[in-house]
Amino acid sequence: MEQISLISYGRDECKANKRRVYTIPDFYMIHFIEKGSGFYNGIRLSAGQGFICMQNEVCNYIPDKNDPWTYSWINLRGEGADMLIKSLALKDNIFSWNTVKNKRSLEKIWQYQGNRNLEELTALSSVYSIFVEQSVENHLPKRDYATEAKSFFEGRFAEGVTVEDAAKILNISRAYLRNVFFQSEGISPQGYLMRLRMNRAAELLLGDYTVTEIAAAVGYDDVLQFSKMFSKYFGLSPTKFRAKAEI
Repeated sequence: MEQISLISYGRDECKANKRRVYTIPDFYMIHFIEKGSGFYNGIRLSAGQGFICMQNEVCNYIPDKNDPWTYSWINLRGEGADMLIKSLALKDNIFSWNTVKNKRSLEKIWQYQGNRNLEELTALSSVYSIFVEQSVENHLPKRDYATEAKSFFEGRFAEGVTVEDAAKILNISRAYLRNVFFQSEGISPQGYLMRLRMNRAAELLLGDYTVTEIAAAVGYDDVLQFSKMFSKYFGLSPTKFRAKAEI
């Protein structure tokens, strides 16, 4: 096996006021985001994603001020590390990982703190197990989470479903769903869900249905809350919207 060495490892629960890290490392800095979100080289990332500060390349990252991230990190060096990182063929040095399945393997490293051989073996085992999954996923068709979420919203918005419900169905974090949805659709999943409900409500207001019936039909148990959201969306109350449409 080509040489690969563990330089250091750790875990950082970042605060909202943490300063930006700006570095040009002479090794590979692998970060596994466990919760929260932040920005890596200007790209917003969240739980279930990770990033690598490449050897001898400019790297900067900072936690989100409203939802600061927590991440584990493992720093590696050596020809074996070169080969491992290059084999991943990552876009923008970003990867995905299963926080539920793989977090335990990262936590095991701390069990052997002080025993250098076991620390290194456990850290490398964690990296390999996570990146093997990444390599396999690179050869599988990518799931289109945005399209799946749209189908979920379109089929069930009348049931009062939420963005959180969609994230649970897809087995991803709400923050990650928001990122991929916005990149695909140019709108947040919450905004898309609201648009579905309001446009359908506007259609139903052209018929003889009561406002209470329409509110229930687009996912609102509280007719007053529905009227408030409709007024905010269209600038008119449901009653005034109907009256204007009948002119």
